[in-house]
Amino acid sequence: MTQKSKLLAYLESHPQGITQLEAFNTLGCCRLSERVRECEHLGWVFSHTPEKTKNGARVIRYKIISQPETNDEKSPKRVVEVSQRRFYEAESQGETTSISTVS
Repeated sequence: MTQKSKLLAYLESHPQGITQLEAFNTLGCCRLSERVRECEHLGWVFSHTPEKTKNGARVIRYKIISQPETNDEKSPKRVVEVSQRRFYEAESQGETTSISTVS
């Protein structure tokens, strides 16, 4: 089971959400924000709620707001994200790339 699938299973059964420390202690996940970002790219919607611990540390609590409409890798949102990633990768390598937008 991947960290991403563990995270989603945990959040579906814990509506109060999860913080980085909780993710580390319960799931062994050291980069919670990255796992959340990966899930968001697949269409999951999360709330990112700042809160303070008893010691005054600031943390983010992540909660699932909605599930993706489709997990299809060729969904329009996924295609745009892949295209944007390719653009930024090409740009960082010094290649000139243009993106045309469709209205």
